[in-house]
Amino acid sequence: MSSHPKSQKRSHPSPDKLAHVVFRTNPEMYQAMVDFYLQILNANIRHEDPGKIAFLSFDEEHHRLAILAVPGLRTPSPDDPPRVGLDHIAFTYKNLTQLAQLYVGLRDHLSAPLKPVWSINHGPTTSLYYRDPQGNKVEMQVDNFDTMDKADAYMKSNEFAENPLGVEFDPDEWSRKILAKMQPDGSEGRTLGQDQTFHKKSSSALFERTKCPFNMFMRVKARARASDKEPQASNYVIEKGCETGAG
Repeated sequence: MSSHPKSQKRSHPSPDKLAHVVFRTNPEMYQAMVDFYLQILNANIRHEDPGKIAFLSFDEEHHRLAILAVPGLRTPSPDDPPRVGLDHIAFTYKNLTQLAQLYVGLRDHLSAPLKPVWSINHGPTTSLYYRDPQGNKVEMQVDNFDTMDKADAYMKSNEFAENPLGVEFDPDEWSRKILAKMQPDGSEGRTLGQDQTFHKKSSSALFERTKCPFNMFMRVKARARASDKEPQASNYVIEKGCETGAG
């Protein structure tokens, strides 16, 4: 197990921040990739050499993401076997209301509806996973804990050890319940108890919990071929016969 104690003397400073991510594509997929990230991030093009490279921005950074077209690159296929590399990138929203607004906006207000391939409460985060035109996964999330110390404590708990993957949910039902509580100023409008219920990983108020060893799920996932949908916990239960319950 690797470790990096806070008290350990370091030979060099850590970065101030993560600046940006660059996706390499081919000319045939360039515009689809640019359009996808403009839509999902509600971003702007900071600078573009049309058909070759685009720099996208949505906050104080000059660009958080860039799309680079390289001639001659093969377009990935859903039948390609899994391989080592980057699994996904993630973007954080301030609250569940914003995440629900994202879901509804992408579902209802685009010429081609964009829906997540996986909706799950991981415990530390509530997350919607999308796939871009090349099959890269993009996680849109909300932190479920106010501080990193609280998240660390949860991840050391028996509850997390029993189910480190999380609880899948229906994003249509989830977004409807979240937005029904939204206040005119855009705040979430829930009591503390309701907030804890929506964030709590083992809550059975909305969704069933699946209890399966994480390492076994990962083995099933490793055997799955790339597709437009993540392997679901329910599929794992059928294959392995794990216990399911209401939390």
